[in-house]
Amino acid sequence: MTQEQESRSSYIRTTEVFRLTDREQLYDFINDARFQAILQSEETTVHQITVDTNNYGEFIFVTLSREAAGKPRFMTFWGLGFHEKRERWLTQEWRFHESYIRNFPAPMSKEEALAEIQQRRDEIAYEATDTTPSKSAILFSLLADLTDEDGASIELEDLDQGGYLLDED
Repeated sequence: MTQEQESRSSYIRTTEVFRLTDREQLYDFINDARFQAILQSEETTVHQITVDTNNYGEFIFVTLSREAAGKPRFMTFWGLGFHEKRERWLTQEWRFHESYIRNFPAPMSKEEALAEIQQRRDEIAYEATDTTPSKSAILFSLLADLTDEDGASIELEDLDQGGYLLDED
């Protein structure tokens, strides 16, 4: 067996390192209780917490790592913000993606991380209310759950080229 074949066969996916279930991987999210368990696990190191934006809104991003085969594997979880395309607050679920950036800041304490997450939760608490999503948001959610969020965005843009597909009138 060549070295390349050996390294491929011993590769452990980041989702396996974080022990994400098939369902969690399929839908790209975990609930808040599961996120808290991952965060507080002794295996987990917290590297960075920032409030930033992505294609869907402003959220808190929490970058964590766990060791696999002697190397850190990074995963970024994001939540506690208003998902503009789904037209709802993400307060009880966390989306995630594997992170490939090599130079993360030094680890931070879990107490500091929990305090920052709670601060964000407190900041949005007065705004984070149930909303009634539009037809567009319902369609986006359906497509995103069947495919993924990026694919749903592209599909809706393609379908609505004429500007009438999701006309509320």
